[in-house]
Amino acid sequence: MVNPITPSSVGLAALEARLREDLAWFELFAKRWIPARTLDGRPVIAWRS
Repeated sequence: MVNPITPSSVGLAALEARLREDLAWFELFAKRWIPARTLDGRPVIAWRS
């Protein structure tokens, strides 16, 4: 269970830890936004520029 941030625990390290936890939750049930593609049976990786 996630503990709420209390005044005694607020500090940069505590906030960074909470942010890491929150971001992990966002990715927990992530779905692919685009279908996977293959070329000659090998996965194609899309590069961002």
